[in-house]
Amino acid sequence: RIASFTSISGPCLDHAGQMLRLYLTSVSADHKRKVAKQVLSSWYIWAFQLPGLAPAIWKSGLDSLWPALLSRLENVQDVPPSDTQLKDGRNGVNLYRANVLPRLAAPRERRTDVPVQLIVPLRDRFVDPELYRELPRWVPHLWRCDIDAGHWFFLARPQLLADRVRAFVALQEGSLEHAALKRAQAMAS
Repeated sequence: RIASFTSISGPCLDHAGQMLRLYLTSVSADHKRKVAKQVLSSWYIWAFQLPGLAPAIWKSGLDSLWPALLSRLENVQDVPPSDTQLKDGRNGVNLYRANVLPRLAAPRERRTDVPVQLIVPLRDRFVDPELYRELPRWVPHLWRCDIDAGHWFFLARPQLLADRVRAFVALQEGSLEHAALKRAQAMAS
């Protein structure tokens, strides 16, 4: 039913949990530093777990400040205000609450034979590219496309995302392979 999948700005939570667990049990100081860096980068996830805090912040006006925050923190310009921003923020927080800690605490073994394309923003403040390192263990048909962008790049450069997805879908449908995708697959192997 699914011919291919493109992951943007974050791996499967089970895979992230597996990688963090592997690194935490490693004797490597470098692995421990990488886990600490990711935990600090994910500060907002821990804040979302505190009862009442995130909804109160959204209701106090963060929803209306969101476009300005994207502009200031991620250099994403011209994001129009959304009539559903308050509801979207509340729903997003609820998704984090329902999924992140359970998957990190007890990650499941998740494998797929579906071709997967990773679009990895190298300047992502929230998801360290290191979180993708172990994915070839679970995803044998993996392409990785590193881009010089931040976490919310798809708002700033939607055409880039559309082009990458279009090329990947064409590849899966038997079209001639795009040179960047060929290089990306070689990096993932």
